[in-house]
Amino acid sequence: MEAITNGTGRPDLGPTDAGRVGGPGRRAYARGRATGELYASPGCDFYLRFHTGGNWEDPFSRELFTEMLLSLPDRPYTAPGPRLERIRRRFAHGLGRLAELKETLRVLEAADLGESERRALSFLPPGATIDASIYYLLDGFNAGTAIGREVTVDVLAMFPDTVESITIRVAAHELHHIGYDSVRKKDAATTALMNGPWNHRLVARLLDDLLGEGSATYYCDPPMDVLLSWLSRALDPTLAEQMRAGLKVMEERAPAEMANLEELLRRLLDAPADTSEAEQRALKDQVAAYGYSAELPQAWAHHLGARMVKTIDLAFGDRAAVGASPTWANSSRHTTPRRGSSVPAAGSRRN
Repeated sequence: MEAITNGTGRPDLGPTDAGRVGGPGRRAYARGRATGELYASPGCDFYLRFHTGGNWEDPFSRELFTEMLLSLPDRPYTAPGPRLERIRRRFAHGLGRLAELKETLRVLEAADLGESERRALSFLPPGATIDASIYYLLDGFNAGTAIGREVTVDVLAMFPDTVESITIRVAAHELHHIGYDSVRKKDAATTALMNGPWNHRLVARLLDDLLGEGSATYYCDPPMDVLLSWLSRALDPTLAEQMRAGLKVMEERAPAEMANLEELLRRLLDAPADTSEAEQRALKDQVAAYGYSAELPQAWAHHLGARMVKTIDLAFGDRAAVGASPTWANSSRHTTPRRGSSVPAAGSRRN
């Protein structure tokens, strides 16, 4: 396990400084600093690959991200899309917390970051492995992200007194995804589904999202009361209220959305072999919509998946859902945290 903070031992707070540079010449210098020093770090490289790639409706380039940084704290600025606008608001809010963020980093460096890995592994079946790099950096979009073997955790979402209650669990959530994938990729039945007819592939993808996100959310995330209290501190008041209201809307809509989910699964399982390409694309878009929402604070895969895992857990016993994923159908339960694996302190590297 590798835990690094932009490869320097501490998250790079340079973007906030660069945003204060004035005048065309010094702005050009700041742009050079940002693209040279900041973007050379592995964490920021991953961050920009995440936001410039994929199927985002509003991807942004490295140049647009730099322009956003240079507009801080109060220069006139119009974001090219909602994601970069949200990130800018989080960065601007963080400018008022620099002393607190530096104290948070001090606490983080002394924390037992191995607890994130141990917690994730304790809710995975035997044979799960976690081999990843964790980047603690200024994110402003996700509290945590995991793709492949790389994880980011947002420093802007941290406080000195929430490293144990929030930060460790955010990292555990993301590491759980990596461990989950390590098991899923070895499972012959899942491979067969993924390589089967188009409708089987979509069913496998949907269930995989629900169980992967649902188990990480239910087992690793902090309790909702702790989460809501943290949101009120981590976000500016307007955004925090939007998030709280959005979570309430999701709770109210959950029964209807669960019924919609069941209907979608029925349509996929019963889809005839001669389903038109247009209908296949429409069903594929419906499946993809469970993985991301621009309007709501969580993707429905997180919210509905966690409800499903909770139902299994309450009905069949403590941690029963650990063996409930279709990818683990024949696995025995693993309910005891593994010891001996650990995440080095922030700033250390293991090659």
